[in-house]
Amino acid sequence: MIASLRATGMALDVLSCFQGWQLLDSWLTTPDRQARVRRLLTEQLLPADPHPAN
Repeated sequence: MIASLRATGMALDVLSCFQGWQLLDSWLTTPDRQARVRRLLTEQLLPADPHPAN
């Protein structure tokens, strides 16, 4: 974790993209994917909002 705090530039971008992918992967692999993508793009969601139970 300390190494990620010291990282700058592209390293943090890659880390955040990977973490975002992990967070959204199971949430978006449902039959109502289109509605969830629309919600993701149009609403302000907190990181805790898109979880598999939703």
